[in-house]
Amino acid sequence: MKFTCIEKLGRLLLLVAVTVTLTGSLSALAADKNKLLNDCEAALKSKHGEDSLVRLKRTKTFKGLTTLTFKVVPEGGSRTNMTCSSQSGGELVIK
Repeated sequence: MKFTCIEKLGRLLLLVAVTVTLTGSLSALAADKNKLLNDCEAALKSKHGEDSLVRLKRTKTFKGLTTLTFKVVPEGGSRTNMTCSSQSGGELVIK
């Protein structure tokens, strides 16, 4: 099956359009996770004190629910694991 020059160009343009769309979607997801990370970290620091150590341990996204697990060490306290989750950019839930 031979393709003409116009058909090859059309396929190339379609491939470029799909690639741009997927890249935009991935960068939007990364921006959402980054915003969630900053919001969760700020919420945990305000809850346990500004001098507490907050470290991200893992992230998990399933069916639009993004869950971040943190190791939190309050100043003068013992370390604990905390989770912060949000459903597709909704309200933060801290446990």
